[in-house]
Amino acid sequence: MAERNSRTGDCRTCRFFMDDPQELERALVGILALSSAYGSARGDSGICAVHDTFQYPLTDCRHYRSRSGCFEVVAGDVTQR
Repeated sequence: MAERNSRTGDCRTCRFFMDDPQELERALVGILALSSAYGSARGDSGICAVHDTFQYPLTDCRHYRSRSGCFEVVAGDVTQR
């Protein structure tokens, strides 16, 4: 198995990927009409702040940054916490 570059990784551990159900419900106004972000239909999907997409986690992305030493992404602006 090939070793991963430190700049690539799974979206689920990327600082730019928002998959917290409460945050998704705030970001996706109207999702409660369909059920909730806690539902199993969503699976592991979340919002990628870099690509501005609602997507299933990718296993390799050149924009990957680890959540350790986290940054916060608010409306497209990236700030260090």
